[in-house]
This record gives sequence, C-alpha cells and structure tokens, in this order.
Amino acid sequence: AAIQALRSKGINDSQFVVRLITGRSWEDAVKEKAQCHVIFDQISSDIGIGTLGANTMEGLAQSKIVLGDYHGYTYSMYPELEQCLTRVTKDSLADTLYALAYNRELWAAKTHINKQGFDFVRSRFDIPVVGTQWKHLIEFIYEEGVNDGLNKPALIAVPAIEQAGA
Repeated sequence: AAIQALRSKGINDSQFVVRLITGRSWEDAVKEKAQCHVIFDQISSDIGIGTLGANTMEGLAQSKIVLGDYHGYTYSMYPELEQCLTRVTKDSLADTLYALAYNRELWAAKTHINKQGFDFVRSRFDIPVVGTQWKHLIEFIYEEGVNDGLNKPALIAVPAIEQAGA
C-alpha cells in the first residue's frame, strides 16, 4: 500500500527502490541490508505484540535509518529506542518515505540519529554485554543454590565470553 501511495505522488521505481529481503541466508540478508539507506522492520499493529525485531537491531547496528513501531511494552523496556527509531504507522509509512526522499533537512537529522542507534545496540546487545549478563546469572544461580533443590548448580550452556573481553 505504501508503494502504491508513493507512486500516486509521482514517485517511480527509478527514484525509489524497494527491496524485499526474504528467502536468503542471514549472512546474505545482512549484506543486502548494508546496501540500503532505510530499513523497515514492523508495525506493532501488524502482529499485535510488536517485539523488538532483528531487522531493527541489524539496521541500527549498521547505522541505518530504521522505520517501524513497537508495542508500548517494548518502549518501556528500552526507552532510548524512541530516540533511534523513526516511528511509522500503516497510514504514515508512505508520507515518511516521501519526506525522507525529498526533505534534505529531515534526512540529515535522521542520519545523525543513526549514531544513537548504533550506540543503543552496542550498549544493550553487544556480545560482551550480554555475555556478562549471562555470567552474572550463572554465578547467582550457583551461589544462591537456585537449582534442582539438591544444592548442585544448575546446568546452563552459554557461549564462552571470556575471549570477548567480559
């Protein structure tokens, strides 16, 4: 619907290229996303829940402009996401894409926000950060005896994090 709305504004396929990235390996999909200027993830009303999506994380990690929207619960868990993500609805997606394409000041402002998105991903989801969280959880389980009731540590498999600088 958004593409049809853009075409009704006189935008043709040579001015605005949309790539549907599907049916590819993760590595190939990430490489293709690296070629894009704008990443669209999801609109919470589309799926009901609107949890933080992989496309958003990958787009922010690549310092891209990311369009989407999530359930309020997601924003309550990650309030800084509001600063990194360009929120859109089904009704505003086409207008937002049009504005990004033709409003250089808006494009420059959104491009500046890309650094905030990169910082958000690094501060919340970088391997050493997540690894340290898991390490603390495992230590808590071991030290507090939260296990099968026999005072033995619970068995939890996690990736090695010591090499990652944790």
